[in-house]
Amino acid sequence: MLFHSTHTLLSGSDILERLLCNHRMSILVIDVEARVTLIGGKLLELVDYSSADCLGKTVDELFSFDPGIAVYYRRALQGVADKLIVINERNQVEIHFEPIRNDEGHLVGALGYDLVLADRERLLQAQQERERQLAELLDNSIDGVLLLDCRYVIKRSNAVVEKMYNDGRPLAGHICYQRIRGRSKICKQCPVAEVFRTKTAVTAQFFDEGLKRYIAVHAAPLFDDRGEEVIGALETLRDVTQVIEYAHQIKSQELLVNDIFSSIRDSVFIINSDFTILRANPAFEALRGCGLPLAGRKCYEITGLDGPCPYCEVYKVFTNREAVVFVHQQPEDDAFLPGQWQEHSCHPVVSEDGDVTAAVCIIRDITDRKADEEAQERHRNELEMKVRERTRELKKSESTMQAILLNSNVPILFTDPAQRIVFVNSALLEIMGYEEKDLLGNDVVMLYPNKIKRYRNFEILRKRIVSGRLEKYRTITQLLRKDGGLIDVDLNIASVFDEHGNVMALVMAVLDITKTLQTLEALKMARQQAEEASIAKSQFLATMSHEIRTPLNGVIGLTDLLLHSDLDDRQRNYAQLAQASGTYLLTLINDILDFSKIEAGKLEIIDAPFDLIEMVESVLGILAAKAQDSHLELCGLFLSGLPRHVVGDGDRIRQILVNFIGNAVKFTSKGGVKLVVAVETWFDVDKKSYCMVRFEVSDTGIGVPEESAHRLFHSFSQVDASHMKKYGGTGLGLAISKELVQLMGGDIGHRTNEHGGSTFWFTVPLQAEQDAETVENVLRHGSLEFKDIPVLVVDDNIVLNDVLRHQLNEWGMLVAIARNKAEALAMLKCAHADARPFRLVIIDNDLEGSPGIELAEEIASCDDFLAIGMILLTPLSNEFEGPSIPLRYVDKIIGKPLTGSTLFNSVLSVLTDKVIVGADRTDLLQTMKQTWVKERTFQKILDDFSVERDVDDMAAETCDDGTPVILIAEDNRVNQIVVSEILAQAGFRYEIAGHGEKVCEAVAARVFSLVLMDCQMPIMDGFQATDMIRRMERGQETRSPAHRGRIPIIALTANATDGDESRCFLSGMDDYCSKPIHAEKLISVIRKWLPTIG
Repeated sequence: MLFHSTHTLLSGSDILERLLCNHRMSILVIDVEARVTLIGGKLLELVDYSSADCLGKTVDELFSFDPGIAVYYRRALQGVADKLIVINERNQVEIHFEPIRNDEGHLVGALGYDLVLADRERLLQAQQERERQLAELLDNSIDGVLLLDCRYVIKRSNAVVEKMYNDGRPLAGHICYQRIRGRSKICKQCPVAEVFRTKTAVTAQFFDEGLKRYIAVHAAPLFDDRGEEVIGALETLRDVTQVIEYAHQIKSQELLVNDIFSSIRDSVFIINSDFTILRANPAFEALRGCGLPLAGRKCYEITGLDGPCPYCEVYKVFTNREAVVFVHQQPEDDAFLPGQWQEHSCHPVVSEDGDVTAAVCIIRDITDRKADEEAQERHRNELEMKVRERTRELKKSESTMQAILLNSNVPILFTDPAQRIVFVNSALLEIMGYEEKDLLGNDVVMLYPNKIKRYRNFEILRKRIVSGRLEKYRTITQLLRKDGGLIDVDLNIASVFDEHGNVMALVMAVLDITKTLQTLEALKMARQQAEEASIAKSQFLATMSHEIRTPLNGVIGLTDLLLHSDLDDRQRNYAQLAQASGTYLLTLINDILDFSKIEAGKLEIIDAPFDLIEMVESVLGILAAKAQDSHLELCGLFLSGLPRHVVGDGDRIRQILVNFIGNAVKFTSKGGVKLVVAVETWFDVDKKSYCMVRFEVSDTGIGVPEESAHRLFHSFSQVDASHMKKYGGTGLGLAISKELVQLMGGDIGHRTNEHGGSTFWFTVPLQAEQDAETVENVLRHGSLEFKDIPVLVVDDNIVLNDVLRHQLNEWGMLVAIARNKAEALAMLKCAHADARPFRLVIIDNDLEGSPGIELAEEIASCDDFLAIGMILLTPLSNEFEGPSIPLRYVDKIIGKPLTGSTLFNSVLSVLTDKVIVGADRTDLLQTMKQTWVKERTFQKILDDFSVERDVDDMAAETCDDGTPVILIAEDNRVNQIVVSEILAQAGFRYEIAGHGEKVCEAVAARVFSLVLMDCQMPIMDGFQATDMIRRMERGQETRSPAHRGRIPIIALTANATDGDESRCFLSGMDDYCSKPIHAEKLISVIRKWLPTIG
């Protein structure tokens, strides 16, 4: 080899030494042991040895300051040629290394020679320029850049990454994972570590927890000069947070678009210019029954064609760059869509360059719409045909219509918009007295009289009609005849509009009402006369009412006094017959007067608050004696939820109940009568609570035959004409009741009971007062539990048994029924033996076979029954003379008729072994008063119970001996006797004044406790006298102290039509008592007012 020969030639020669010194070329030769055999030139400047000192040294010893040079020599000894740039303080040397072989090709050493590239100063400038360029490149990069060596030490960084991780400390010279990540070891999945491992570039993305940003990293290896060994890495970092967020938004929008695209019911697909389907929605994929993705296929292929459809116009989207819409019907033999009408709409997709890149095609099934359009077209054609036919008919009938107008009995004229007359018919000419030529072309105002034309609003009205603002107008006015006379007309004016809404004509229909107005005037006069006659009738009815009631009051009052005197049996019978006849006559008069009010339309319903329970119980009390006389049970039952305090016409409801119950008692010979009151439903009106209350009166009487039921509720009608003779009555009661119920907004009816008898019912709406108390099922009262208390009822009357069972069951009690004494004793003993004794026994004293008091005596005498409470039901009878026997054996006595409140208080009193203060004492006294009617017996009972009178009861004005003095203002002698006798028997003193003037004189002269004022008296009536007395009281400063104070005045009136309470109260009276006068009622009213005096 050349170098081997050269070495052999030049070894030991001074020529080589001089050559190396005179040239800038350096040379170094080593043997196979890596020892220096020759060195010269500039290489000596690198090692700082003399040439002699270098010989024999190994290359490792010679180049200890740069082990890399020794590495290259050893590689050359292995047969590898290479080069290396070495820089010292003065020079930069490029050393080339080559192996030395002998002629046989064996390695015998290595040769190293160099070429001096530049001196140090020029090399440094070049290096600085490269570094400046590198720094400028790094700083101008939009990405963060890090230069790392193999130990992850940051050699260099640019401004971007410095700003990204700026905390006041430089990055260069620090290990990256310690400085940037704050970790003690290499990060997991570090891209630089992957670069060192694979010697390839790595791209990664991660979320920087410190920066809270997404960072994209690209790391590339840095090789040595040979490109074999990785000596470092270049890492670029880019903040891609916005890119990722934008990508997420794009992804969301893409999903939304996909959802919308997939949910469109129409068939939608996108194709390019060669009809290749780019995308299709499910509706299009299902259109041809493919069921497979169609992307990539030609759109015409799915129809079985080899080329575009002949009807298709999609190509226009690409050629004309605009949307196209066309309609197509599928062939009838199409396998999937036979005969379907389709609307194809295609829209271009334009790129940023303005090129049409695709077309969006939408196929919509319009078969139904097409059918509708065809139906509408047919309908339109039919309508046009009908319009043409109608037009022909109108033209044909135009002459007929004109003939009708000309010959119509209704006067008619037409005017143009200027109100010039253009048409008149013969009827108008007839009533106005004109000829046609007199009117045509003239202003219609010529038909109005001057007094109308002078009205300020006349011209305004004309302008409104002509302008069309008043389409129709009607008025009663007068028109001027040709002869100057006036006629009264009903004038109707209507505007006729053209197709543009402008007034083209006015039609005036003129109706002559002269005779009609005359007739109305006559009717008005007749009505006025009828009203005057009605007033006269009412006045006559009021007078007759007073005149009839005055002697009737005397008959009833005197017979009542006779019945309280000592009479023998024959005399008493006559007196009772006289009183019954008077009472019947009073009922008859009341019915006739009420019916007269109803027919005259003057009966009014007056709503006022009242106690519903108290009102119903008072009706039962009124009819109790009548029921007892017929040996009937009369009971009342209030069902749960019934309000106690309501607003309605309580007096009219009482009147209906008296009629219903009175009829039931009248037509019942055995058994009893039951009244049930319940709420049907609740409803609200104007935020007020109302209830529909149902009243049912059931009896066990003769009933109503089905064929005669239609006669009920008719005036002067009874089911059987023979009943009039047998039972009496006018036949007006049910008719009046029906009218009253309808006036109150309710309903009325009748039904036949299954086991005989009848049920009459009616409903009325009543307003429940706010927070009104209701009748509720009572299961517990205080500490007493009503539920499951065993109760034995002893009674043989089915009506009373039914009421007691129902009422006690509602309170939760366990009820057993015994019908006689023996059955009751047996049930009591059996219950005691079973250790389930009865706690309460309710006994009817009117038992068949033996009085109930005998059963009570036996129960009370048995030691086993001492804990049982007993209640005795007593009828209204005067056969029981004293209270000593009942009170010895029973705990409570209840007088019939039986009511829920009385029964509840009695049961509660007996079970709690307490006396109910106040209410129970009053109930007991009332019961005894009804049971023992003889005066001495009742007074004895009062004495036995030590009834105390309140001190306030004695506060009235009295005479010297303390007895109140009452002034009777009455002109009728019989009424004077009746009233004075009632007052005398009640222990009052009285004086009588025959007319109003005497009343005023008497009041002015002395002090009276109370005045009973008749309203109808001669000279001065009761209203005038009351007004005079009140005026005297208002000027009482002139009176003596003994005469000062307001005197209670109670009205006594027989006026049944317009003598309302309101008139009495307005005149200054304090209370009201109607005739005929009943002793108990009059005394009750007097006692109500006597305690208020003083």
